[in-house]
Amino acid sequence: MLESLLCFKHLSDESSILNLLESSKDYFETIEGISPDINTACSILYHRPPGVNLSQKNTVGIFYNQIIIGLADMIFGYPKTHTVYIGLLLISPNYRKTGIGRISMRELERHIVEQGYDTLRIAVVRSNAVVKEFWRKIGFIETGEVKEYRGTRIYSTCEIMEKTL
Repeated sequence: MLESLLCFKHLSDESSILNLLESSKDYFETIEGISPDINTACSILYHRPPGVNLSQKNTVGIFYNQIIIGLADMIFGYPKTHTVYIGLLLISPNYRKTGIGRISMRELERHIVEQGYDTLRIAVVRSNAVVKEFWRKIGFIETGEVKEYRGTRIYSTCEIMEKTL
């Protein structure tokens, strides 16, 4: 069973995720307009909104047979106390459409509920709107909020979606 072969580990070293990012350059070209590099990895691990402590941020690697195949970047207690903001759920192109994203979210949700949080929040960038269907299928709904998005070379908007746990 796929679930039994997945494990999750906290990531704190940008070099540990660089290969994953480079293999997922389609995503970064769509969202940022550039190919990922070590600066992209640093941004994933350390960038956060103003007023958010680094201790609230958690970047988790998704491993399959001990190989990193994805990551989830989350901020706990943002923008509200009982909300977890998912800044990025990235699955390697070789593992997309296999159920790993859905399984990973189910496991992350279980952990998030155990920590006392009751809402998940994401922002879907218009240039990557193809992923909205994934988020809908796992229970997220549009809030009606639309915000400005500024990638490195791409300026767009993003739609906010939430899921009550």
